[in-house]
Amino acid sequence: MFIDNESSHEECDDLRMYEKKYNQMTKEEVVKRAAMLEIEFNSFQAESKDLEDFMEADLTSATEHIREMEKQVQERDQSIRELSDKLFGFKREIKKYQSAQNMITEEQKAKQDEMSKQLVELEVQNDNLRSGIREKLNELKTVIEKSNSFLENIAVLQNDVTIKDEMLERIKEYAHNLENLINQKNEENENLQHKVTRLERLLQITVVDRRSFKVSKYKTPPVKYT
Repeated sequence: MFIDNESSHEECDDLRMYEKKYNQMTKEEVVKRAAMLEIEFNSFQAESKDLEDFMEADLTSATEHIREMEKQVQERDQSIRELSDKLFGFKREIKKYQSAQNMITEEQKAKQDEMSKQLVELEVQNDNLRSGIREKLNELKTVIEKSNSFLENIAVLQNDVTIKDEMLERIKEYAHNLENLINQKNEENENLQHKVTRLERLLQITVVDRRSFKVSKYKTPPVKYT
């Protein structure tokens, strides 16, 4: 999928907004927010996988059902052909008896009627099965269209996840930089504290030396001139 310039500007604005937001957050808040985003992403991936497995299972079930119905239609067609062959044989036998006796027995007529009835029933069943297959094909077409729509939605969501991943990486990078800055400030504070300690010690030494100098000055006897 392609993102136009307007969308890119909007994403940049959103990114600056998030950066401003995270600049105001503490390190612990940033880490917690990053963990929450990672949990949401893992949950989304699991839901997408479950949805894809469900659609595949539904499509497989519909396909197997159609194959079973096609098999039944083939069996019905075979039964119709066999009954048609039998009916044709009976008709030929009846014609032979008619030419020989010029009559048809009641038993043969009953068989002919029964076979004709079965043939009609099988033809009706066959028509019903064909109608059912057409309905299943329409249902399969609808399932395929829904599957394509779901796949398009998944592609859009995956694109959104990619954008969120990039934002998450930037947040992690910002947190890392913030941590480095804190460490640097801590080092600077330690160095400054060392300097203050040294200056305090130097000041104490200087004060002691000055006091010693004053004491020795007043205790020195006056010098006599001759």
